[in-house]
Amino acid sequence: MHGYYEVDSIADRVVLLFVFIPILRHELYAFVEDHNEHRIRRDNKRPNHVAGRPNDLYAQRPSGTEFGFIPDPALLERLREKVVTWGKLDKPDESVASANICLDMDAYLTEDTLAWCQQAIGDHVPSASEFLPTSERTYLIPEWYRSLLRKARDHQRSGEAPILASAPKPHKKDGWSLSTRVATEIHSTTTKQAILWAQKHFTS
Repeated sequence: MHGYYEVDSIADRVVLLFVFIPILRHELYAFVEDHNEHRIRRDNKRPNHVAGRPNDLYAQRPSGTEFGFIPDPALLERLREKVVTWGKLDKPDESVASANICLDMDAYLTEDTLAWCQQAIGDHVPSASEFLPTSERTYLIPEWYRSLLRKARDHQRSGEAPILASAPKPHKKDGWSLSTRVATEIHSTTTKQAILWAQKHFTS
């Protein structure tokens, strides 16, 4: 995408997010849905093993069969309290907590920016296939993307409203950080897996 994305350009970043985040989400959801249609084979050596297609097991479990367990309500309440300041709020005040609570954690552009992009692109709905070369064309940047990028760059230079911007990131004041214990366990587990994989593939 030489010439079609400048790392310091807000307009370029906005167009990239507007076009590709929905595509990536759609492709990921489709992959998960397809992958979960594969049947899990029976394994009599594992007493807690549940065979079947994950999609079917999730939506239509066999009558009278209970695969899950009853969660600890006290634990659920403690977890809920940890994230109570995260989500959406129509009329936030000026506190950091409410600044987080007014955020849509799935948002990647501000509402005004998203509306501007949708108006600028019109009725066209981008798809992943449009960025793949075919026998008829070898370029990877469709004309509508180039046009949208030009409009965004011109709009950004004009200084007119709305100001194009990506969605705000959550504040970190609420004390969220990776636990040292969890980080150590992740490192230990991945190291062990890497060693086992190397032993399996590179030792005679």
